[in-house]
Amino acid sequence: MQQTSEVRGSLGHVGSRREKGLMGETEKYSESLSSPRRCAQTARIFRFGCGHLKFQERASSRRRELERMRRLLLSVVVFAGLFYVGRQYSGELGRLVGASTRAVSRVERPSTSAVPGRNLEIFNGCGMEGDARSLGVRALDRLENRYRQPSPEQIDSRITLAAILARGNDISCWKVKDGAEIVGYVSDVKRGGIESTNCRARDDADRDTHIELVLDPMNEIRSRRVIIEVTPRWRYIMRERGADWSTRALRDQLLGRWVKVDGWMLFEAEHQRESENTAPRRPENWRATAWEIHPVTSIQVVARPRREGSADVAGLSGGDQMIRPCQ
Repeated sequence: MQQTSEVRGSLGHVGSRREKGLMGETEKYSESLSSPRRCAQTARIFRFGCGHLKFQERASSRRRELERMRRLLLSVVVFAGLFYVGRQYSGELGRLVGASTRAVSRVERPSTSAVPGRNLEIFNGCGMEGDARSLGVRALDRLENRYRQPSPEQIDSRITLAAILARGNDISCWKVKDGAEIVGYVSDVKRGGIESTNCRARDDADRDTHIELVLDPMNEIRSRRVIIEVTPRWRYIMRERGADWSTRALRDQLLGRWVKVDGWMLFEAEHQRESENTAPRRPENWRATAWEIHPVTSIQVVARPRREGSADVAGLSGGDQMIRPCQ
């Protein structure tokens, strides 16, 4: 019995040593697979491949490639953001260093600001050119967003509502650098559309107000109307001066009344095909001319002018035959 126990003890001791040896071999084997060189040596002995290491290398390479792409994309986004900020604020940055980089600074450099203490080149996050892409529309939007009032020397006295309404091709009649002062009857006041000039804003405060003027309150023909527009910048300017130029307030104050209006002449080329003077007798025409006063810089309610002695109503009945100053 004692001899049997000794044999069993010997066998258990041998088994334990074998287990320890096997575990050691397993650890050495796992360690041998941890690097390409050791794996290659082990592979020659045990005749197996090192495909798992190649997979790991490919995965690691893929991760490095994705990281490079992420950094490249981040760089592009940062560059695009800097470019956008530079375009939007180039005027302000130029003034800080003493020389503006914007073309309008060289063309239109007024002596005083319409609103002391605030630069309206950027208004509610929207630049003078709005969000237009084409150069032509951007130039038009810049004109629409002017926030300087025309001086008395810039007012063209030939421009009256009757002269604007006179029939005939009027594309070259007036100039966008001219100011105008006209008298007319307000037939409608309404909110403007969603336009590039206001960066496609949807809030009423950031959209134009369209005002329709006529010479004859009894004439309801749509193609005998002239459009004038109040812009968000001028709405803000007048609010700073204590006047409410919101669309609702203007409708309450002006609808059905005679007004005297000051502002800048503007040719809305996109409405040429909807204007009687440039597209005669088209059923779709809803205005007399593509010329507007836009932006309006002053509005004043006035008494109805007498027909005789008033240039504004001289063409009340004969405006269609009136000879244009440009002809």
